[in-house]
Amino acid sequence: MVVLVTHALCQVLRALSSAGACLEKLNLKNCGCISPEAWSVVPEGCWTRLHEWKGQGADEHRDRLCGGSVEAPVATEHAEEARHEVDKVLSKTLREVIIDCRGLPQEDVKKHAVDGFHMAAGTSVLEIFWVRGTVPIQAWRELSTAVWPKLREVDLTSCFQDDGAGATEVLRAVTSAATSLTQLNLALCKKIPLEAWKKLDNTEWPSLQEVDLRYCFSDDGAGATEVLHAVASAGASLTKLNLLGCRKIPAEAFAAIPDGTWPNWEYFDTRSYDEAGGQVIGEEEKARLTGGAQVRHVWEALQLRRMRRGGGHPGRG
Repeated sequence: MVVLVTHALCQVLRALSSAGACLEKLNLKNCGCISPEAWSVVPEGCWTRLHEWKGQGADEHRDRLCGGSVEAPVATEHAEEARHEVDKVLSKTLREVIIDCRGLPQEDVKKHAVDGFHMAAGTSVLEIFWVRGTVPIQAWRELSTAVWPKLREVDLTSCFQDDGAGATEVLRAVTSAATSLTQLNLALCKKIPLEAWKKLDNTEWPSLQEVDLRYCFSDDGAGATEVLHAVASAGASLTKLNLLGCRKIPAEAFAAIPDGTWPNWEYFDTRSYDEAGGQVIGEEEKARLTGGAQVRHVWEALQLRRMRRGGGHPGRG
């Protein structure tokens, strides 16, 4: 599924309306529920030669937008103009892209992912980029030139759990969010290769607040130094860091981070779940990095939050 926010869909449908009688096929099957506001920008009887239409709202709007006439001549140059207009609109308006390939037939996954990533790569105002499911390398390659200076949230949970192909392309794109990135979720992405992590060399994210690297380094610690260096650049902005299961992070990766770098940790999960139990990082080292600040584990923070909301006590209910 590819989800575009309403204001972007309004602009895209307006651009498509410029194709007029040349438009013959329109597939909006995976664009979610398109609002009446978005459909209203297309003039009545605009697409007189449209004969194949898929997606929510197709039946409801077909008669008004397609009309009864098929006499209008087809001008292929208008179709090309419409494509350029759509790309132009997306580059200025597309702020959120959510791509969910889970449960889709394999033959559809490539098309939906490639189309969605192509749209994402074409915009310079993207703020939210979330992906779910296994995505083919052809789609990730669409991001090879993406630049997202306004990017705030990235969630790639489990995208690279079984295969690291494409991680280099997307992490390069994420580094372009130099000052805007606030949330980064790479949980379960344990197959990200060192080559991809090295894209984070010299990266600084001063606004970063929440980072989830659960199990990224459960099997191999290569790349931990690079990503922790980038996370360290957040300094006092960082409040949440999840390293659950990252038992292969080498001690030198933490040692390279200056004392008191993260004084505002709200919670920090470093349980290793290895054969011997214990922590990814020792209490002494944790105290050094926080400057002695009080840090709660995830479960403690959640219990405290429930207590504050419900007026009860941690561990009850």
